[in-house]
Amino acid sequence: MFLAMRSFATMGLFLLALAALADDQPLVGGHAKPDENKQDKSQAEKKQRDKKTEKMGAAEKQAARKKAADKPVKAGKHANKSKAADADREEAALLFVREHQPELVELLNRLKGTKEKEYQQAIKELSRDSQRIDGLKQRDPERYQQDVRAWQLDSQIRLLTAKLSLEDRPELREDLKAALAERADLRLAQRKLERERVAARLAKLDEDIAQIVSQRDEDLKRTFDRLLRAAERVRPKAKKEGTK
Repeated sequence: MFLAMRSFATMGLFLLALAALADDQPLVGGHAKPDENKQDKSQAEKKQRDKKTEKMGAAEKQAARKKAADKPVKAGKHANKSKAADADREEAALLFVREHQPELVELLNRLKGTKEKEYQQAIKELSRDSQRIDGLKQRDPERYQQDVRAWQLDSQIRLLTAKLSLEDRPELREDLKAALAERADLRLAQRKLERERVAARLAKLDEDIAQIVSQRDEDLKRTFDRLLRAAERVRPKAKKEGTK
C-alpha cells in the first residue's frame, strides 16, 4: 500500500488525513510545557546583554535605544504583511478544497486545533496545488478539468488509505480500488491529450519547414533587393562636377 502511495505527487495530504483521523481531540490546556533549558539559556543571554549595556558610553546607549525603538516598528510591519499573506494563502486553499473536496475541510478543521505544524504544512501544499490548477482555468480549460479531477482522485486515495490504516473495512477497499482505476484511466487520458497537442505542434512545424523550403530562393531575392534599396537611400550622393 505504501509503494502505491509513492506514485502520487506527495504524501502530505495522506499524513494530514492520518493525523486528523487518528487524533481529533484538542491538546490538554492547548499548549505544550515550556522547555526549561531554553528558559535558562534565555536568562543567561539577558545577563550578557545587561553587562554589555553597562560598559557603553552615553552616546552609544542613546543610539542603541533608538535602534531598539525602531526595530519593533519595522518588525511589526513585516510581521503584519507576513500574516496577511499567510491568511490570504489559507483562505484561497480552503476555498479550493471546499469546492473540489469538501470532506477534506472537516479534517483540516480538526487538525487546526490539534496539530498546528501539520495544518500549516497541509495549507502550504494545498495552496501550491490550487495555484497550479487555477492557473489553467482560463488558458487551458480542457487540461484544467483533467487536473482538477486528478487532484480530487489523488486526495481521495490518500484519505481512503488513511482510513484503511485505522480500520480495515471491505467497502473502503472497494472504494480505493475504484479510485485507483479511475486515476489510472485519467492518467492515460492526460497523456493522450498531451500526445495530440504535440502531434499538432509537429504538423505545424512540418508545414513551416515545407513553406521555407519552397519559398527559399524567392525570399532570398526579396530580402537582398530590399537591403540594396535601403543602402542606396542612405549612401552619400557624389557632388556634381563644377559646383563651388
